[in-house]
Amino acid sequence: MKKWMAALLAVAMMCALAACGGGGSGETTQSPTGNEVVENSPSPAVEPSESQPVEETTKPAAESFAIGDTITLDFVEMTFTETGIAEDIRTSITTNNGVQITRTTGPEPESGKQFVYIKGTIKNLATDALPVYDFFVGNFMVDQYNFEVDATNCDVITAEGESLSSIDPLTTGSFTLYAAIPNELVESHSSSSFTFGFYDLFDNEELARNRAFEDDPISLCPYQYTVDLGV
Repeated sequence: MKKWMAALLAVAMMCALAACGGGGSGETTQSPTGNEVVENSPSPAVEPSESQPVEETTKPAAESFAIGDTITLDFVEMTFTETGIAEDIRTSITTNNGVQITRTTGPEPESGKQFVYIKGTIKNLATDALPVYDFFVGNFMVDQYNFEVDATNCDVITAEGESLSSIDPLTTGSFTLYAAIPNELVESHSSSSFTFGFYDLFDNEELARNRAFEDDPISLCPYQYTVDLGV
């Protein structure tokens, strides 16, 4: 009897040990069917979306004109009538309003230099007077050489030769723009042009400010023009 009880206890202990051994954890996870092994793989990396390219703002290009052409805007009309290179570009006008008067405008000749110039007319189409100062801010380009122009290189006169500080509505004045260039360049150059710009109603305060900080202030003007001189 004692032997039978001991055998029964031994069988019970073996069953208990077998049950405990089946609960160990492995490195892989079995599928519900027990046949397939599913490996734990990392999630795929999410590729960053491509950033949209930054659109570059395109500056307006200068319109091209030639001698004889006219620029017509709401507030002004400009015609280019003459161009050339000369040692002396002074203009003398004699009027006779009771007393004969001769007025001479233009720069004094400079030794070793000549003047590249452009002449024309400017008419005020606005309802108020237009300021003459900084009518033409730009540069003469002779080959690759740049010669800046501002109010000191521009004469605006009446038909009687009087200098104008402003142009009244529906009034026309004559202008001469110029730059002194070395004789060596006069004899050897192959191309020449004049590029200039301005703001509405010639309110060029912003242009004057940009000239102090920008390499190319003309490119910021709403009105930009290039005149082929052909001399």
